[in-house]
Amino acid sequence: MKKVLIASVLAAVALFLWGFIYWMPLATAVGIYEPAPNEAALGQALKEQLGTADGFYFLPVDTADQAALEARHQAGPIAFVAYRSAGGPMLDPKNLVFGFLHELASAFLMALLLYWLAPRLRSYGERVKLVASAGFVVAFFGNLGRPIWMVQPWSFHIFHFVYEATCWLLVGAILAWFINGSEKR
Repeated sequence: MKKVLIASVLAAVALFLWGFIYWMPLATAVGIYEPAPNEAALGQALKEQLGTADGFYFLPVDTADQAALEARHQAGPIAFVAYRSAGGPMLDPKNLVFGFLHELASAFLMALLLYWLAPRLRSYGERVKLVASAGFVVAFFGNLGRPIWMVQPWSFHIFHFVYEATCWLLVGAILAWFINGSEKR
């Protein structure tokens, strides 16, 4: 179990670093974030309409009158707004800590899966393939359904899918190095 913990920590560190590389310079270079025209006015309109009511808003939504909802949906716009009224630092240390803990917990859960199944896998490559495949399925389901069901842009979710798939390949390479099925149970 010591190898599972060590592998999980190293995988989480790798995820943390890969996230900085992928989301900072790469996302900016690719232009994955589209600036809103007249961002200041849009921000002010959100503050005026939502005030301090932080939340995740979907537009249009009105369950009282289905016909009116369908007409507004057809006419547009359709929007999802994740709204937080208070500002804050771009790289809030609290978010970095919780983000790392999330990555650590995710790597640990995958390490447990590999630990349980490793005795059935014959090689390092098979162990990497198991982790990468499991991660691929989760990334595929979690990201590529949103453009279909939630009418969100394909470009962002494909970019995010590629990020998550590469994360699990990276995690698989690290975990498979340490967890090989020879540990005494």
